[in-house]
Amino acid sequence: THSGTIETSGENSAGIQSSGGYNVLTNITSGSTIRTTGDGSAGITAFGGNSTFIAITGDIETRGENAVAARASSNYEAASVTNSATIRTEGLGSSGLVASGYNSASIRSSGDVTTLGDNSSALIASSYRYDASVTSSGVVNTAGDFSRGASAFSQYGLAEIFVDGDIITTGDGATAIFAQSLYDGAEVQIASDVSTQGIEAHGVSISS
Repeated sequence: THSGTIETSGENSAGIQSSGGYNVLTNITSGSTIRTTGDGSAGITAFGGNSTFIAITGDIETRGENAVAARASSNYEAASVTNSATIRTEGLGSSGLVASGYNSASIRSSGDVTTLGDNSSALIASSYRYDASVTSSGVVNTAGDFSRGASAFSQYGLAEIFVDGDIITTGDGATAIFAQSLYDGAEVQIASDVSTQGIEAHGVSISS
């Protein structure tokens, strides 16, 4: 658990980095701020052998290329990110919130998430065995080309996206909502506005 301000400026740096062989829980509290400016840096990165959880109620900002605001990864179980704060990434190839788990992956975000660089997706959940889900009720805004607003991918489980907050993409080749499962189903539920403005951009892409 962290409260206060963390700033890093070097390449491949992390504001908070946590790991463990079993379950890992990382929490940034309300009123806290994490800022990184180096390429390849992360606001929060958490890795667990079993389940990995990140809970965010403080703002995160990254400015370098190939950065990520928060990433939860699990080798064998679930990876989960919950967010109620403001997330912003500015660099090329820089993602907002990422959950990658073997058994399952989930993102639940009620905060606003903005990415400005090309190839910079805002919300990404990826799972190998079971379900990958994204639930977003905040405003998601991607400005770069070939960026995705909300993305869920599963190899063998469901890919699910539930949207109750606006998703806006302005870059060429961008996709506001992307859900894909290779061997199961994909589902998208939308209760808000979805807007794309770029050339060859897509509002919703579903594949299973």
